[in-house]
Amino acid sequence: MCTYALNYKGEVRLNGESFYEIKGEKDMNYNYSSYADFKEGRNVFEVDYTALSEPWKTEIEIKVYDDKDNTLADWKVDDTGGRKTFELSVD
Repeated sequence: MCTYALNYKGEVRLNGESFYEIKGEKDMNYNYSSYADFKEGRNVFEVDYTALSEPWKTEIEIKVYDDKDNTLADWKVDDTGGRKTFELSVD
């Protein structure tokens, strides 16, 4: 799983557990790749985020890959702030 963030602060949670903190330095790209322990069935990603003041661009992207680097999910956020929820079902 890969998380990319630009000009935001916030947090990504997976199934209610903290997965990644977006620290929020202005114009700093955060790229974080890590193994994610998915459970069989429904997996829920929650992203709480706030755009930094006066950014030239904002973006959060979360990508989920399988063992062979095939993309299973790709979500993007680019508004000023809030909470988004995304789901991934695993067989």
